[in-house]
Amino acid sequence: MLAALTVLLSAPVQAAPPTIMQQPADVTTAAGQFVTFSVVVAEDDVSYQWQVSTDGLSFATVPGADGSSHTFKPVRVADSGHRYRVVVSKDGETAYSRPATLTLTKAVSIVIVDDLPSGRVYGQTVVIKALVIGTSAPPSGEIAFMDGNTRIGVATFETGSGASLTLTTNQLAAGLHTITAIYSGDADHEPGVSNPVTIDIAKAEQSIYFDTIAPREAVVGQTYAVSAHAIRVSASVPVEVRVESGGICAISNGVVTFLKGGDCMLSAQHPGDANFNASRQAIQTIAVIGDTPTPDFSFSPPSGPLPGAMVGEDYNQPISAVGGTAPLLYSLLSGSLPTGMVLNVSTGTLSGPLDANSQGDYAFTIQVRDNTGATGAASYTLKVGERTVTVPDQQIEVPPGSTPVNVDLTRGATGGPFSAADIISVAPYNAGTASIVRGEFAQAGPVEPLGWYLKFVPDPAFSGRVQVGFRLTSALGSSNTGTVTYVLAHDSAAIAAEIGGLVQDFVQARQGLISSTIKVPGLVDRRSMALSADPITSRLQPTEQGMALGFSTSLARLEAADAGIAVAAAAPFNIWVDGTFLVHQSDASGSQWGSFGMISAGADYLVTDQALIGLSVHFDRMTDPGEDAELSGNGWLAGPYASLELGQGVFWDTSLRYGGSANDIDTRAWDGTFDTRRWMADTAITGQWLLDEVTTLTPKLRAVYLSETAADYTVTNGIGNVIDLSGVTHEQFRVSLGGEIARLYVLEDGMTFLPKLGLTGGFAGLDGSGAFGQLLLGVSVAARQGWSVDTNLLLDIDGNGQRSIGARLGLSGQF
Repeated sequence: MLAALTVLLSAPVQAAPPTIMQQPADVTTAAGQFVTFSVVVAEDDVSYQWQVSTDGLSFATVPGADGSSHTFKPVRVADSGHRYRVVVSKDGETAYSRPATLTLTKAVSIVIVDDLPSGRVYGQTVVIKALVIGTSAPPSGEIAFMDGNTRIGVATFETGSGASLTLTTNQLAAGLHTITAIYSGDADHEPGVSNPVTIDIAKAEQSIYFDTIAPREAVVGQTYAVSAHAIRVSASVPVEVRVESGGICAISNGVVTFLKGGDCMLSAQHPGDANFNASRQAIQTIAVIGDTPTPDFSFSPPSGPLPGAMVGEDYNQPISAVGGTAPLLYSLLSGSLPTGMVLNVSTGTLSGPLDANSQGDYAFTIQVRDNTGATGAASYTLKVGERTVTVPDQQIEVPPGSTPVNVDLTRGATGGPFSAADIISVAPYNAGTASIVRGEFAQAGPVEPLGWYLKFVPDPAFSGRVQVGFRLTSALGSSNTGTVTYVLAHDSAAIAAEIGGLVQDFVQARQGLISSTIKVPGLVDRRSMALSADPITSRLQPTEQGMALGFSTSLARLEAADAGIAVAAAAPFNIWVDGTFLVHQSDASGSQWGSFGMISAGADYLVTDQALIGLSVHFDRMTDPGEDAELSGNGWLAGPYASLELGQGVFWDTSLRYGGSANDIDTRAWDGTFDTRRWMADTAITGQWLLDEVTTLTPKLRAVYLSETAADYTVTNGIGNVIDLSGVTHEQFRVSLGGEIARLYVLEDGMTFLPKLGLTGGFAGLDGSGAFGQLLLGVSVAARQGWSVDTNLLLDIDGNGQRSIGARLGLSGQF
């Protein structure tokens, strides 16, 4: 950065001193930046020099001419405030410029830490260098070296030390470190913080050595003192010596006891820590010689560390030996037990509440003696830590069909008494319901709560492993997350009964829907088709289980509509199509709605005016959802039908059909498929009577029998369990009686108005739903131009309390 001060001067032609004019040129800049002053002189042969106006300081005389300049670099803030001017001389006369003030500020310092070396391990020297960049004036003050937020060293600038400082250290722990340098600043430099650099310190290796040399041979009963150390960077630490050949020898407090003949092998090891890797070294084998063979005792648990204990808590650790001649007696051979812990001489169990001052590491040897005097020993270590809140894991085996007992969550827990218990998780979530309950037991005084219990109610359809996570809380804080694992065996009988019930309800509901919606055209319909001006009719009506939407058409209807005449000759051959769709709901499905659809097609032949025969085929699709399951299926029926006129206005319609279905079972835990075979017989007596010239009554008596047999099938769950279910036959017999009355009104413009009222009642036996009924209110309007509108309102109700309501709308016309 250059700061410039420009002074404008002019000199008169006469010998008088020049008059110097200047623009304001005071300068403020940071120390260490270049400053340039320039002079413009309008007259030749003028000499000038730069001069400091205060404190006796001045620069060397600099001759100049018009447009010359002088550049200098003040480096210290202490130089701030000097006033500079230009001296101009001509013909022995001298003139001075207006003084210019130079103000200096501190330089901005930049501290840089060089890239640190890689491949360092704990204990090796690391050199960290920081550099202050600002002015050419040497920095003063200090630089603090930081490892994250921790200061690891300070270096101070000394005279002549230059602009950089270094820190040498071997105290960086193993792991990743982020190093920065913080400069304190001085009179000429602002404080600054360096860019961070990282260094990864690896763990160091440590070598193990033994303080004593083991003998090559020893005899039974002899003892041997042994110790070992780990050599580290600048020190050595004692390490544990262990017995690798259990039963031959035992060690306690650094003393090895040879128990029986054989090879005794000792090892020294250190588990490692934050800065050193684990290490292990085995020493020579010691041949133990014994004249009298001794029994081979096997301890459980074997020599080694025991589960940790806590001060102030009860401790219980069984220790048992197998071998020798009973009875066996246990004793403490060497070492010491924590205060409060006792050894049961008969069972070998370590138990008792531990004293509050017993925290620490313990090593001891337990000896067992049999009835013959033979002995064996095992050496153990035990760590007694401070009291904390912990809970153990538990596993519960649940027999098929049974409910799990409440689990005491405080059993084996430490850090009580507990003030709260919380459920953390249930996996899988749909296996059942878990809750916390308090257990209360009678004591000498008032009834007091003694524990927290986990209550689990499994889903009857679930089997496998369920893990419930929980946490206890006391005055010491919250525990770790414990797990209660329930192993649930599935109840095949209960699951088979549940799924069998779902299948039965599904088939029975579908049978009712098929019976109420299936239809083939008889003589009454055929004669209506011939008179119809509507090529296609549609209907929206409820059944005893839902709402139905349908359409129908036929060749005869299309021909009659196409003819555009009031009466058309009946064609002997007819092809027809009929479609129905409905939604249904049952008590078992709760608030969920299922669907049912049927497509029917057929062909019939008018043998005489009083006899008709035909063949029909029907395809159905149904879904039935529930709270935890959904069943669906595709089915078909096919067979012949016939319609006869028994007398004037009395018709008999009958049909026989055979078919089957393929169905899917999808529950929360079990899935499968089943197939059915079905046959259906349908017969009805229908009348069509004129009460007068404009009123028609159409009564109908109908009987339907439907039988459907499900073949044997299986269901499986997600873990591969299989349950076999036996097939079953479902039957339904329905009888209904109803009638419809309609009256024709002819309006003045030739339009016809036909209101009608229908009522049907019946009973569904065997596996049916009991009584059912239907109410129909409708009106048909027809114009002379060839179009008509047909509307109906229907209400269904059955003996189970199921209701449905719907509407039917038909529109037809000729164009």
